[in-house]
Amino acid sequence: MLALYRSGRRSAAFDTYRAAQALLADEMGTDSGPALQTMYQRVLRTDGLLLAPSAASVVASAPGRASVTPAQLLAALPVFVGRDAELARPAELSSGGAVVVSAMAGMSGVGKAVFSAHWARQVADRFPVGQLYLNLRGFDLVGSPVPPERALRTLLQPLGADTRGLPQEATGTC
Repeated sequence: MLALYRSGRRSAAFDTYRAAQALLADEMGTDSGPALQTMYQRVLRTDGLLLAPSAASVVASAPGRASVTPAQLLAALPVFVGRDAELARPAELSSGGAVVVSAMAGMSGVGKAVFSAHWARQVADRFPVGQLYLNLRGFDLVGSPVPPERALRTLLQPLGADTRGLPQEATGTC
């Protein structure tokens, strides 16, 4: 199911789930287990985190010592064409050594996350600490947007930060 979902074949992933369910019921007289049901629910929600690789690359940070460098970009699409001018724009903004913050806007589903991940893969060598991905679920039709405290925790944990002192939930307003 995961491989089919990651390759853009969501309906085939559902077919695989239904086939597994039928096989388990017919041959073993049982229902699908929690792991399979959870995967089905995540595919049903179009969970973007399923597209992000879960493994991190390991790089040497000092002689005899290794640290984990997160590599959480969305999986690459097999075909990404027609955006050369748009891909050149972030490179122009970031030249000259100055820190530049950029934003993209657009309707849900137009490809902002895929475009960002594609560009980030092209310039990953500029970010030796790693690349993080966070789906804030701003346009999620099923789930709620990610609360700030969870977003912060999600970004800091892969970097090795101790998050035990961070609040579990929002304690006030800004």
